[in-house]
Amino acid sequence: MDLEKVTAEIRPRGDWEAVDLGVSLVRTQLGTLWRAWSVTVLPLSLLILGVFFQNLGWGLFLIWWLKPIWDRVALFPLSRNLFGEKPDLRATMRVLPRELRENWILVTVGVITAGAGILIHQGGSPVFVLLYWSAFIALLFYRSSFYRSFVLPVHFLEGLRGREYRVRVALLTRRGSGAAFCLTVTALLMEFGLFYSQFFFLQLMVPEGTDYSFWSVLWDFFRDDSGALPAWLMIVIALAYWMAMTLTSWFYTGGGFGLYVNSRTWSEGWDIELTFKRLAQRIGVVVVVALGIFSGSPEVWAETPAERISEVMRSEDFEVQTRVERVSKKEDREIQLPVGGGGSLAGFGSLFFWAVLIAAVGGIVWLVLHNRQAFAKAEPTGSRSAKMKIKTLSGMQISPESLPDDVLGAARLQWRDGDQKEALGLLYRGAIASLIENGKVEIEESDTESDCLRRLASDESVEASYFALLTAAWMGVAYAKVVPEEAMGERLFEEWPFAGRRKR
Repeated sequence: MDLEKVTAEIRPRGDWEAVDLGVSLVRTQLGTLWRAWSVTVLPLSLLILGVFFQNLGWGLFLIWWLKPIWDRVALFPLSRNLFGEKPDLRATMRVLPRELRENWILVTVGVITAGAGILIHQGGSPVFVLLYWSAFIALLFYRSSFYRSFVLPVHFLEGLRGREYRVRVALLTRRGSGAAFCLTVTALLMEFGLFYSQFFFLQLMVPEGTDYSFWSVLWDFFRDDSGALPAWLMIVIALAYWMAMTLTSWFYTGGGFGLYVNSRTWSEGWDIELTFKRLAQRIGVVVVVALGIFSGSPEVWAETPAERISEVMRSEDFEVQTRVERVSKKEDREIQLPVGGGGSLAGFGSLFFWAVLIAAVGGIVWLVLHNRQAFAKAEPTGSRSAKMKIKTLSGMQISPESLPDDVLGAARLQWRDGDQKEALGLLYRGAIASLIENGKVEIEESDTESDCLRRLASDESVEASYFALLTAAWMGVAYAKVVPEEAMGERLFEEWPFAGRRKR
């Protein structure tokens, strides 16, 4: 991923502005998305509808069930185009088979659910039907997520799995999770609205007096009564839903991708990285120009001017012409003029050289002064001014003013009151603040808990060992909702290696 090739402006945005960025990417890539969709999702969807032709309702269910895989097909060209790549159609076609293989559990569950639904509803007893729908509702929780478009790039682009995936998602969803939830709800309403609008348009074409209301037709469609509706109408309904799902999926995926990019911009400082890279490029160009001006041929600088003059005069091609001039005092003198002497052209060249030299030096001075904050000397680790700049870490306040005088005592009270999460959070904040104040570790505000552990990995002190134990307990209760046992809590309180009181 090369940030310098990005085709959109990378800067921190508000949540809905980030969604708008993703929607804008979709608008600019509609042709690419349609080509990718038409050679992958469209043929497979038509195949599913053909297999379930006698039960189109269950065919549409399977298409809906596989929407997380369809979203990956749309995300591939969007993400590549954002970072300056132009994937060809062959590369896009390889996405769907790969994702079907990697998500074979989702595909298998969907096919079994649709097949079982057809068999049970055709001749099953009410008890089996009730059991089936109970399992069906449970599977919906397995399949559905209100943040799918937001966290999809973590799996699809970063390739994270298991615990790394969960930690990464927990970090990114600290910003933008509310917008991701609202985006999902909006996409559902948009999908239904597009589907209904197509049905309403068809209803306008039906002669008056025909009882084809939206809900009655939908009921007849999904109860798999082949004689209730004409075959052509059932096919039109299936294609109408597919079109509504297609348009919604594109913009839903794009909006979630915009939130993902914005969250990484906030947490990883992509805009700052790009700024420094561009600054380095500008300074590099000026340095190259300056070196080109000040440097010359190595042969010229290897010899002194006197040696060059002597060499020229000894040359056979060198010839001196003389002439005699009479001056006012009638004294004769000889003036030696070399053939092809400088004249006005030499003066103009000298003037141009000094003008370029002055402009280059002035440009370098201006760049250094204009970007002097980039050349400011970093303060040593552990200095008071450097410590005071770090106010928050992972959204937690760690400044001395935000902590109680007795961190350990306050945490004990919270633990005894049953608020273990707040107690461990207070211990963690106090430990971080003590490590920074004592100069044990250099921590940045963008660091995560794992980053802090890595910074202390080479330290074998008591504080480092305790901090590793505390971090594991804190991450367990904060992200996995796993409250440590009472013995672990007492151990954390008893082995607290930091000062009990904080200096103001």
